[in-house]
Amino acid sequence: EEFREEHRMPFHMLEFWSTFIFAVLQIYIMAFVASGSLCVNPLLLRVVMVFNIVFTFVPAALLAVSVEKFEVLAHEVEYSNEITMAAIDIVMVRALMRNAGAKVLAINYVTALFALAITTTQLGVYNWAEDGEHLAHYFEFCFEMLSSLISF
Repeated sequence: EEFREEHRMPFHMLEFWSTFIFAVLQIYIMAFVASGSLCVNPLLLRVVMVFNIVFTFVPAALLAVSVEKFEVLAHEVEYSNEITMAAIDIVMVRALMRNAGAKVLAINYVTALFALAITTTQLGVYNWAEDGEHLAHYFEFCFEMLSSLISF
């Protein structure tokens, strides 16, 4: 417990800024893939991209100002945004399945749906479990690993 409290600030900075960088990379990938047949509605795709960038940057910036004051709000925003990131994963996998064949990418589709389930569970754990923040981080890291498998 003492170790967690002592490293609270650097841990959260690493966590939130790496999530922001991952979101930027994921948006770059979507923009690259979108030149193909990723999305029928380019305006919706752009809105989701902006939403994703803003809602990963704002929590990181808030925590850079004050972990004590903005920690709960930052986690709520980030965890809610991860649901959007999981939806982006599903869109990417569906587009790839149309282009490459369903058999090869069916596992990625299941992985994307599992990632979506993890993000919604994570938000519930954070809000309702006794040691919610600590436990939600395990869900968060699992989600980000699955999402990176899908994106890269």
